[in-house]
Amino acid sequence: MHLKLVQIVANSVEAESFRDFMLKGKEKRVLKSLAKTRPVDLKIGKNGITDNFLVEARRILERDGMIKFSLLCEKQTRKKEIISLEQKLGITLLALVGKSAAFHLLR
Repeated sequence: MHLKLVQIVANSVEAESFRDFMLKGKEKRVLKSLAKTRPVDLKIGKNGITDNFLVEARRILERDGMIKFSLLCEKQTRKKEIISLEQKLGITLLALVGKSAAFHLLR
């Protein structure tokens, strides 16, 4: 999904502004190492992504700039929830390990 998006945007006129949001290799490595040792901030349960969940996630993102979720659902549903979270919160996926996903706030 991300690779297709990068390819589409790289070919467009908006490529210059999109590159500003992409992380450099060293930055991504540092953020991934921080995310690995970070405890899970929020768990997405059977109710899915609710309004209260989004409010709490935004609060954590404003405070820390990154967030780690535990996704308690099937693999296909997890992918849909990740895409939904990226769109609703303006975040990008850093790492997906098992049922845990770490995100970084786009600035």
